[in-house]
Amino acid sequence: MYLKKLQLQGFKTFAQKTDFIFDGSITAIVGPNGSGKSNVADGLRWALGEQSYLALRGKRTEDIIFSGSSKRQPVGMAEVSLTIDNSSGALPIEFNEVVITRRAYRDGNNEYYVNRSRVRLRDVAELTANLNHAYTIINQGLVDVALSQRPEERRALFEAAAGIAHFYSQKEQTELRLHQTEDNAVRLNDIATELEPRLRQLERQAKLARDARRITDELNARLLAWYSVCYAAARAAVAEAEAAVNRLQSGVDIATATVEAARQDEATARAAVQAARQELERSTGERNAAARRREELERITAAAAANLAALLRQSEEQSAAIADDEWLIQQRGKAVVTAKAELAATEQRLASLRAELTATESESRAADAAFVALEQQLNAASRAHTNASAAFAAAERAAADANHALARAHQQVVTATNALPPLEQRVAEAERTLLAAQSASDKASAALDKARARLTAREQDLAATIEQQRAADAALVPLHASEQRLIARSEALERLTESGAGLYSGVHAALDASSGKRKILSGIVGTVASLIHTPTELETAIEIALGGHLQDIVVDSFAAAEAAIAYLKAAKAGRATFLPLDTIRPARKLNPPAAKGVVGVAADLVSYEPKLSAVAAMLLGRHLVVDSLPTARALLDKRDEAWTFVTVEGELVRPGGAVTGGGGQGKADSGLFARERERRELPAQLAAIRAEVAAATATQSRAATAINAATAARNDAQAALNAAIATQSKAQANVTTASAALERERRELEYARAAVQQAQAAAAAAEATIPTRAAEVERSRVAMQQAAADLEATSQTVQRERDARAAQLAALAQLRANLHAGEDELRRHRAALIAANAECDAATRTLAARRIRLAQLQAATDAAESERTGAVANLAELNTRLADLEASLQPLHDALTAAEQAADVAAAAIAARQSGFFEVQQQQSRARLALERAHLEAGDVLLRARAELGEDVALDDHPSANLDESRIQDEISALRTRLARIGVVNPLALAEYDEVNARHSFLTTQLADLRAAAASLREVSAELERTMRERFATTFSAVALEFSRFFTRLFGGGNARLELSASRNSDGPEGVEIFAQPPGKRWQPLASLSGGERALTAVALLFAILAVNPSPFCLLDEVDAALDESNIGRFTAALQELARHTQFIIITHNRATIAAAQSVYGISLGDDHTSRAISVHLGELVVSSAGRTAVRPYGRKTVFRIGFQ
Repeated sequence: MYLKKLQLQGFKTFAQKTDFIFDGSITAIVGPNGSGKSNVADGLRWALGEQSYLALRGKRTEDIIFSGSSKRQPVGMAEVSLTIDNSSGALPIEFNEVVITRRAYRDGNNEYYVNRSRVRLRDVAELTANLNHAYTIINQGLVDVALSQRPEERRALFEAAAGIAHFYSQKEQTELRLHQTEDNAVRLNDIATELEPRLRQLERQAKLARDARRITDELNARLLAWYSVCYAAARAAVAEAEAAVNRLQSGVDIATATVEAARQDEATARAAVQAARQELERSTGERNAAARRREELERITAAAAANLAALLRQSEEQSAAIADDEWLIQQRGKAVVTAKAELAATEQRLASLRAELTATESESRAADAAFVALEQQLNAASRAHTNASAAFAAAERAAADANHALARAHQQVVTATNALPPLEQRVAEAERTLLAAQSASDKASAALDKARARLTAREQDLAATIEQQRAADAALVPLHASEQRLIARSEALERLTESGAGLYSGVHAALDASSGKRKILSGIVGTVASLIHTPTELETAIEIALGGHLQDIVVDSFAAAEAAIAYLKAAKAGRATFLPLDTIRPARKLNPPAAKGVVGVAADLVSYEPKLSAVAAMLLGRHLVVDSLPTARALLDKRDEAWTFVTVEGELVRPGGAVTGGGGQGKADSGLFARERERRELPAQLAAIRAEVAAATATQSRAATAINAATAARNDAQAALNAAIATQSKAQANVTTASAALERERRELEYARAAVQQAQAAAAAAEATIPTRAAEVERSRVAMQQAAADLEATSQTVQRERDARAAQLAALAQLRANLHAGEDELRRHRAALIAANAECDAATRTLAARRIRLAQLQAATDAAESERTGAVANLAELNTRLADLEASLQPLHDALTAAEQAADVAAAAIAARQSGFFEVQQQQSRARLALERAHLEAGDVLLRARAELGEDVALDDHPSANLDESRIQDEISALRTRLARIGVVNPLALAEYDEVNARHSFLTTQLADLRAAAASLREVSAELERTMRERFATTFSAVALEFSRFFTRLFGGGNARLELSASRNSDGPEGVEIFAQPPGKRWQPLASLSGGERALTAVALLFAILAVNPSPFCLLDEVDAALDESNIGRFTAALQELARHTQFIIITHNRATIAAAQSVYGISLGDDHTSRAISVHLGELVVSSAGRTAVRPYGRKTVFRIGFQ
């Protein structure tokens, strides 16, 4: 592997594209100071990925881009390309030739390319990791840095020589992965530890669920047998009762006819009572409606007065704000005037500065023109002196061998001219081949860029789609959990409702008999707790107010209540309170006191169906809800009505003064309101969750489909990219081959043409100078002396002009700085003016808005006053109407009393006629009751069986007669006891246990894998550390031997050694100490060495490292500057020895070093301040008979002659 070519364009002083071809083991770069030689070293270092601009002698990216001059425009990009021969495969890439390119733009962006393919900086660093950057490029003045470093810092140079720098990167990555693995293991362990209590709990719950399921199955089998026996007995009792009822029915018919006439008379009387009662209720309702309207008007009047006061207060606040805004607008106006004045002053000052700068720049341009003319004169004088010296030397040489050169030149002209036509044809063919290859390569590169962009877009699409699916999966998990939780809660509430949990036995029996497929009882509306809806914050107060009435059963009619009570008696199922809607008569409604702390009448604070208004008024019409006991106590003293007070927290104050309260629940029916409310709200919540689950599932499906499509698109793009890479690589190889062929043909053609010209010139010169050689020598000597005198005079003039030019440039820079400062001040004043105008506009808009608001408030105030006046008038009219209604109620009460007395007389007559009827009716009633009881017993057995075994249970009408009823009851009781001991079980425990157990097993397996991976990473880290120690020790020993050898060789004697020293930090690595003993001196520290001795010692250390671990190529920037002529010979000899394994590029001023090079590049700085390079191949030297050396032209049509003494 070696460096074939370095190409710079726009980099520092190399504005135009400049190529450096390195085809020898040693290449020298020469040129005057400031011509740009060191920029070549900087370009090489920068292309290899250098990130420190301090190492590149700059501060930012713009410093490495050609910034322009008075004769050349600046460029917008810097580019450096390295062409490396990789036929040995030393670089980890499958190309025989590797081109590394780096570009930088003025915005700071950097781009990296390998064989025209865009790559990352990291890719370049990994590709060139084995180039040993620590000593591949030795910049100017840095040759003895290793001697100035501390021992610990010097160790890095030896580690680079040992090739263990990449091991540090691998170890760091290994330790990072180890840290991440250990963190993941800790997180997995935490998750598994958190799951273990839940797993143990679920395991217990799953065991209980399995036991409960098994016991439930056994209990259901026993219950089926037991209910079959009971149902058969009940059916037999029904048949017997039906026969008795049929026998007594004829007697009942006769007695019924006897009583019917008396009933008609009573019905007439009852109708009169009903009419009187309805009239009384109508008048009472009208009176109550008027009272409610009066209360409403009183509230409207109070609200209108409060609204009027608030509107007046807001109007006053708006007026004050308008005054403040007007003052603020005045202040903003003053600020705008001040800002305009300052802006005008600054603009005037800037105008004067610009005029002064324009004049100074004009003077500077004139001075530049004069200075350029002087430099041209100096260059002309220098060229004249050089030409005169060369002419003098040429005249002396030509005088001796002119005849011999003339004959040889004629022969060379003939030979070279005959060789030109075939070479020109070969060059034209190579150019056509190269153009075709470049066209194909450009097309392949464009296709590759498109394929890479397409692949990047497809990968981004795939990543986005995967992220969407992950988000959808994550969103679906909590939704499923919420859905299952709501379903479980809904089922639990339904089971509680069906089982009658918290209800009295009689209430539960009555409700059970009115529900299901076969309704035994009809007309039952429901319990008070299920029919009255209470706000959440008042549930406790309303439950305490209702007390035992919570479980009262509302029925349609009194007859339904009688039937239900008869059923409870027959079934011996307990007692219950019934509220018939046709007989409920609430007490007179009371007016609540208007006092602080009163929430309202309990009946007004709850919601219910309109038909339940009488029930609500009867149960809650005399209960007043207050905020606390002190409020109840104050109202108790002032009461004029029989109120029962209940606080929001549940304390109860009865009209007699008794107080009930305290902590704890203490009520069997507490929480019925909350349970009923939750049961009503759960269906809506469950529907909403299921809608969200459906939406999330649809999103998940769409994401999966999109992932499949994106994956297929990504695979297609990857295949296209691979094909494009193969095509581009093949095209690039063709371009490289064609370019190399063309370069070879052109070099041969240029060499042939130069040979023809040289031969022709030599022949002409020989013919012209033979007659007058002696006179020409004398004229040349005089011309050379005159040119030397002219050169000295011109040099002094140029130096004086250069000093004056520097002072003028300093003044111009100061004027520009003043102008920039003035422009900054102008921008600040303009920004201040804009801000002041904006603030003034904002204040004006605020003032207008406030005035509009004030007008709106005044209109609202007038409307509120009108509303309050109307409400007061309506209230007075209503009070008059209410007094009239109160006066009309007493006559209606008297008419109702008379009608009731008439009905009582009719009832007494019926009683007298029913004496004979009752005996027959009682007998029939007893028979019917027995029949009903039998029906109820059978229905109760069937209901209980369905309640416990399910609606689809089938009871056997003819059970086995061998069943032992007492034994079955004992078994049922025992099974119920066992099931009760188990308690409430989690129906989802089995599924949850399986899921959590599977997850815990997965986490345990992953944790074991992570721990094994961590152990493996620790072993890898230890192995890397051991390998680095062994390699460093081996390399250090070899470098120490070579350092001693090179030190003795470069100094011509003496001795030197390297030793390891302990680090200042107890746990740090060892440092490297250098001990030197120049010839004839004692061992002494490095600080005592002279400049030349330090340079030779540093060169010995560098050469020792290169001998042990040769770098493919090495650039040395003036490392021989401090060496004298006696040491430079040993330096070049050692350099030539190392050049067998390392390609050297040397920036030097030393003639002996140049003589050791196979190729020389001359760097010069043009009048446009750009660097130019001219190449010389020293392998094409022609030795003259006078012992001097002429150089044949190479690369350019220019002849150099270098004399070595």
